[in-house]
Parts: sequence; structure tokens; C-alpha cells
Amino acid sequence: MKNTIEARLSFSYKGEDFNLTSEIDLDALMTQDSEVPDIYSVLARENNIDTYSYLYEVMTSYEITYHNTSKKAASCLTGNDFDFSKFRILWQEQLDTQVIEDIANKHLNIADLTQHPKIKTALLEALKHGRKITNVP
Repeated sequence: MKNTIEARLSFSYKGEDFNLTSEIDLDALMTQDSEVPDIYSVLARENNIDTYSYLYEVMTSYEITYHNTSKKAASCLTGNDFDFSKFRILWQEQLDTQVIEDIANKHLNIADLTQHPKIKTALLEALKHGRKITNVP
């Protein structure tokens, strides 16, 4: 399932009103190195605003609001604020679960790890330990 959220930003510049909206692909953002993604740049790029312009500078002085999240992202939305750090954790947990479910299915013929919580815990620990010793986040 694709994780998305709608970002909105409204502001005025030189007597002109701007109402920017963008559907943000959260899955794509989570693959980037940045802990907190630069949504202002995304909104600017999608609305043909140069990120080296005074218009962009004015734009960044206004607050982005977030709306219409996908199911997984909904728990990270409080009012109009979106907690990207919390979503990154949930997103990584979802990826980890997919990885260990594939392993359990392939090697142990277990299709549903929720029926085997100890095996799930062991596989998650092994995955996290492997990341730690190989220095992979």
C-alpha cells in the first residue's frame, strides 16, 4: 500500500495569492538520507518555483499543513502537523516485518508470523543485530 499525505501551503507575494498543494509519496521520501524531508522544496518544484528565488524565501516563512493521509500515516498526523520522525520509525518497522515474513515463509513455511510471536521476535532481533554489526541504519 502506498503511503501518501497531502501538503498544503497558502501565502501571498507581491499581491498574488498562492495556494500550493502536493500529494507527497512518503515511501519515496523515506528512502532519502535526510531525517526530516524538505517539503518546501517539493512544493516549490511541483509548482515551478525556483528554490533560489525571493518567492521561495517568502514561501518558507509560512507553515505547511498536512491533510488526507494514507492509513499508516494517519497516526503521525496531529491537527495539521505531521511527525516525519515517527512515520520513519513505523515505515522501517513495516519494511522489517515484510523482510522477516518473507524469510519465515521461505525457510520455515510460516505464512503468518502473528501466530508465532517468538519466531517473529527472534527474526526481528537478528535483523537489527545484523544492521548494527554491518553499520547499516
